[in-house]
Amino acid sequence: MDQVSALLRAKQSTHPEARYWWVLAFICIPVFLGSLDLTVVSAFLPTLLSDLELELNSEGLADVSWVLTSYLLAYSVSLFAMGRVSDFIGRRSTLVICLGLYVLGSLFVIFFETPGSLLTDLYATLNVDFTPKQARVHAIILGRMIAAFGAGAITSIAIALVGDMFSPAKRAIPLGIVMAVDTVGWLVGAAWGGLVVQVLPWQAIFMINIPLVLVALVLMLIMLRDVPEHTTQGRFDLPGFLILGATLATLNIGLMNIDASGDGVDLSRTLPAVGLAAALLMVFIAVQARTQYPLIAPAIFRGQGVAGATLVNLLIGYCMFIPLVSIPLLINVQGLNQIGFAAVLTEIRNDALKDASFDTGVLMAAFTVPLAVASVIGGIIMDRLGAFWTSVLGLLMAVIGYGLLWLLLDLSLTNAEIGLMMAVTGIGIGLTFTPVISTMLHAISDQQRGMASAVVLGVRMVGMTISTSTLGVFGAQRINDLVESVESGRFVFDLVTPADYSSVFPITYIEAASQAIGEMSAIGMIGCLLALLLTPTLRRKDAV
Repeated sequence: MDQVSALLRAKQSTHPEARYWWVLAFICIPVFLGSLDLTVVSAFLPTLLSDLELELNSEGLADVSWVLTSYLLAYSVSLFAMGRVSDFIGRRSTLVICLGLYVLGSLFVIFFETPGSLLTDLYATLNVDFTPKQARVHAIILGRMIAAFGAGAITSIAIALVGDMFSPAKRAIPLGIVMAVDTVGWLVGAAWGGLVVQVLPWQAIFMINIPLVLVALVLMLIMLRDVPEHTTQGRFDLPGFLILGATLATLNIGLMNIDASGDGVDLSRTLPAVGLAAALLMVFIAVQARTQYPLIAPAIFRGQGVAGATLVNLLIGYCMFIPLVSIPLLINVQGLNQIGFAAVLTEIRNDALKDASFDTGVLMAAFTVPLAVASVIGGIIMDRLGAFWTSVLGLLMAVIGYGLLWLLLDLSLTNAEIGLMMAVTGIGIGLTFTPVISTMLHAISDQQRGMASAVVLGVRMVGMTISTSTLGVFGAQRINDLVESVESGRFVFDLVTPADYSSVFPITYIEAASQAIGEMSAIGMIGCLLALLLTPTLRRKDAV
């Protein structure tokens, strides 16, 4: 390690600015791994159920689903909290804390039996009615939350570091790289997890990450020795943090409880939670306006283009998840279309849907790979055209892509034709990432970059969360409604539950699902058009 340190210091002295690119390269490692963990668990949830000896029923699935949800919640809260902490104590110290938390949480998950036993004893002492199996699940959830609290801030710190290290004129490309790495991480997480568990225990996913993170941390600290720290005086806004955390948790829990499994959409458990989240948000805004050192200073939204960039970012976060919800549904419908009435035979139907997994991955890649590449290219284009025209170009491409999917999508199309439309959409959305972040960083002071970075990523995460919850419900309920409108006159209809529509009414179900997928694309087109209307707020000659 001493030789590595000496070599890196020699490179710094020979090429002073080169160290910034080395820092960027090293910090992209934990950025990638942290975002990878957002979706990696979904690949081995069935294996986890078996290992924890939980029943494969709604109760068991509810217990283990919190392994995924807890990471998302803690990740979202950490975006806002630790980004602001880095403004106070510096990026280096915050990196050490965050990566330390990530490693600690990963160790909790790997060796979950030990903390699980401790929790079992604690529950017995407190006379709490949880079984040892549930205690082990709680240990994994706790570990995931600790890891997420560290991982959630890494991307916002990386963005803030780009602002610290690169001048406005040279900031666009490194920002695009950070966003591309972050995006690729959560997009490939499930695929990576599925690959690992084919040959290794699921704990290996987290074991692999730990040495990579530790090596990256050491190398970053070496390269950051001579990089000036931008800090500000003040104290952490704990009340604001707690209120915002409660707001995000309540919103997520409310959206998770939207139920479209029966007749109509049941919002009885959703509306109270969403209403409470809205009330908490208003309290948070009021507290921030009266706090000397706020977690999110309301004044930053008065910076040129910041409010508009925030709304654009929220819409982009929502729209970018539409293909991720609709593609699996599309491929499953294609599979049903190929087997037709044979869909009533469970074995044939399941085999056809399993065979569709490869096609799902291909179409996912057709959207996500161009998106990631375009987020880097967007930085290059922005150097020439500026934030406004780059955003306009990207959103116009996204509008065209979603419009084509809405108007032309048909089960007779080949995957290559559908993939081309997905690629146009992905490129368009990817081009918007860097202009939005650059506008935010340009409009605020050096001492608030951590705050601004947290707002960018946090708002996008909220958009993604809302998209996942609402689109899933829209798709399920819209298909049920369309099937009902066609089949309700038949005697057999009253004997069939919505869950069995695809088996009993395969042709009608296929047509209904195709229409619902097209309507999801129409929603994406409308969202991108709304974002396009907001792009004039990004128009400034020096927003690069």
